[in-house]
Amino acid sequence: MRANYALDLQKSIYEKTAYPSNKGGFEKAFLEYLDTDSKVLKFYNYLNTYMPDWKKRKERLELPQ
Repeated sequence: MRANYALDLQKSIYEKTAYPSNKGGFEKAFLEYLDTDSKVLKFYNYLNTYMPDWKKRKERLELPQ
């Protein structure tokens, strides 16, 4: 995570919350809005979470127990 594209937010479950470096202005503004909204207790940024392809495929498969 680049320090230039990470925010220190009080309500995030993480110490730093990253946003995209390319055209990430809307996401940055939205994260800052969530942090100041009194109705929000905690949040995490799922949209910018990296998930490898193998993990995506594994989650789609329904394996017998």
